[in-house]
Amino acid sequence: LMEPVFGYKNSKSIKEICDSLGLNSDIAIKVAKHIFGEDKNEQMKLRVHQAESFEIAFKKNNDLRQHPIITSGTGSGKTECFLIPIFARLLQESSKWGSPEKLNEWWSPSNKERKWIHSRANEKRKSAVRSLILYPMNALVEDQLTRLRSIFYSYNDSDYPEFFFGRYTGSTPGILKKPETISKAKKEIKDLATLVEDLKKIENDNELSDKQKDESIKQLQDPRKGEMYTRWDMMEAPPDILISNFSMLNLMLMREEEQNIFRSTREWLSESKDNIFTLVIDEIHLYRGTAGTEISLTIRNLLNRLGFEDYPEQFSFIATSASIDGKKGKQFLEEFFS
Repeated sequence: LMEPVFGYKNSKSIKEICDSLGLNSDIAIKVAKHIFGEDKNEQMKLRVHQAESFEIAFKKNNDLRQHPIITSGTGSGKTECFLIPIFARLLQESSKWGSPEKLNEWWSPSNKERKWIHSRANEKRKSAVRSLILYPMNALVEDQLTRLRSIFYSYNDSDYPEFFFGRYTGSTPGILKKPETISKAKKEIKDLATLVEDLKKIENDNELSDKQKDESIKQLQDPRKGEMYTRWDMMEAPPDILISNFSMLNLMLMREEEQNIFRSTREWLSESKDNIFTLVIDEIHLYRGTAGTEISLTIRNLLNRLGFEDYPEQFSFIATSASIDGKKGKQFLEEFFS
């Protein structure tokens, strides 16, 4: 079977939308360059659903925040519908921060510290989860990581990253108990040191083109450019963007070891009304029936832990699905999000 798909209509340019939202023109330039590629500029036009989701995620209507649910077809650019507002919010907030601090590379062979200290120990700004992206399966988590690497590896300076992201699943290295000394993190140090050496070899390989280098590097975690590698680092200083699945989120909510992730985020929300927490749920149509009810309750538990009742206007929800439509679809969304 062959199904022809008509081209999606373009709408406003990134600059036009940023201007209408009162965002700095520099944000429009960076969104275009780092999300869509070096050859793009702020005058490029977004598809209609991308433009609408960007505007809705930022606008308030009578002091109430609206929440976009993107239901366009497969391959229509739904991922950009949440990546654009997430990245734009980070850029907006970061204008109040100082310059990025050097990473504490506890995995480096040159590190002489005896005590284990997390990688963001030199920072002065508040670490918290600004955006949580939830997927139904780890394969989609890995796919999203490649996309985030494309954005943040090009934006962040090596060893002085401004933004941080991390995958928190069963595959994340490090046990729950944080190491007290460097000697108790030997395996992770060896793995990370080897990973960094491999990245350096790719960067210095003169036989590879720049495009080949970029494609190879995007397949690997680069802690020097903002991707947090171990559970320990993320438990101590939560990344700006956390990517996970519902099973892991449920476990995190129940375990004492990860409570700093939620506590830090709640404290960050309490600091300013301008601090907006974004929750992204991909493939939301999969969460129906009994399993969907359990997941919906997990979401309510999360919101309760983060202080949703105290700061409801500081939460932004974005969901995507190619399979939700009509009256039943709207009823399902209303019940899922309560």
